[in-house]
Amino acid sequence: MLLPHLLADLCARLAEDLARLHANPGLSEQDMWDLASLRPLSGGHIDSGARIFSGAVLLAAAEACAQAGAQGKADESLAAEIVDAAVNLVRSDDADVAEPGARALAVAASFAGDAAVSPFLLAAHPEERVRRQAVTLWLAAGGPPGIIGRLAQDESPDVRAVVAHEAERAAAAAPGEADAISALADDLHYAVRHAYAHRRGRV
Repeated sequence: MLLPHLLADLCARLAEDLARLHANPGLSEQDMWDLASLRPLSGGHIDSGARIFSGAVLLAAAEACAQAGAQGKADESLAAEIVDAAVNLVRSDDADVAEPGARALAVAASFAGDAAVSPFLLAAHPEERVRRQAVTLWLAAGGPPGIIGRLAQDESPDVRAVVAHEAERAAAAAPGEADAISALADDLHYAVRHAYAHRRGRV
C-alpha cells in the first residue's frame, strides 16, 4: 500500500474524494443492468464488479482517513460519515458487500468519536468474515467485555484465531474474559494455537 508513504494532507484529500465516489459512484446503465441481473428472480447473472465497487471504495476511503488521522490530521466528521456508510454495507445480505463494510467500519471507528457503533453489530453477524472484524473494532472502539469472550468461543476457527493473535490486548482490556481467551492456547485447530503462540505483544 502507498498510503503510509503519503503526506497527511494528501491522505485526507484522497479520503474525501473516495468518500464522495462511494456516495455517488456514477454507475452506468450497463452497471445497473448487471446489478439487476444478480437479483434472485433474474433469469441471467452477470457480475461486472459493480456489486462490490462501492464497498471497495469505502474501504479505501476508510484506510486513507485512518492514515491521515495517524499522522495527526484526523477528520472526525469524515470518519463518522464513513462509519455510517459502512454500517449500511454491513447490513447487506451479500457477504461480499458486508465484509468490506465491516473492514471499513473497523478501520474508521478509531477516528469517528461518538459516531462509532457497538462491535456487537459485527460480532453477531452470520458471516464469519464480518465477525473477524469485530475483534479489531472492539479493540479500537471498546465495548461490552462479553463480546470478546463470545468471539473467543466463536464456531469459526478463523474468528478465534484473530482473537488469539490479539490475546494480550484483549485480556488486558477485558480481564473477566481472560480464561476464555487463554483457552485458545489449547484450541483444537492448529491455526488458532499458532496465532496464540505468536500473539501480538507476547513477551
